[in-house]
Amino acid sequence: DSLAAAAPLTTVWIGLENASKASSLSLISRSHLLGVSFQEVAARHGKRRGDAGDAEVLAWARDSIDDCELVQPEILNGQAIFFDGRLWHMSRNTTPCTRRALLLQYARPDIAIRMPDLTRLEWPFQHRSNPQPPCLLVRGFDMTLANRSGSRPPASIDARPPLRTIRRATPPRPAG
Repeated sequence: DSLAAAAPLTTVWIGLENASKASSLSLISRSHLLGVSFQEVAARHGKRRGDAGDAEVLAWARDSIDDCELVQPEILNGQAIFFDGRLWHMSRNTTPCTRRALLLQYARPDIAIRMPDLTRLEWPFQHRSNPQPPCLLVRGFDMTLANRSGSRPPASIDARPPLRTIRRATPPRPAG
């Protein structure tokens, strides 16, 4: 079973460079409720990665949930979108520019996070058992040790005063 279809994850997509409506994400609303990944549904229909068009993917979602919609939010540099990681989503950059984005995922500590095997991008996915990606424990405890988790910095570091901004009215004079 796909981690994205089975596990409740929160995904954050942040536009860093050349982010626009034409280069960011397409989402199928309510598809996180389907309980199955887009890739699995595509495989059932005999489609490989990149073979299905937007209308076809939307029709597959609407087979189960009538009011699904294709959404293409405009996310610009420095902006972020948060969504359920099980939501059917894809990135299609139709601009001539290279787009850069940061993708973060948040999950409970008991959900094993594994890196995909990038040589197997078709359904069924394969995940690498090693190396385990480093995970940052944001809150709570990792009692299951399902991940290679670190914790946030100790409170003493958080208690330091914030950095000050220094503004000078005139530039400093050269020495001598």
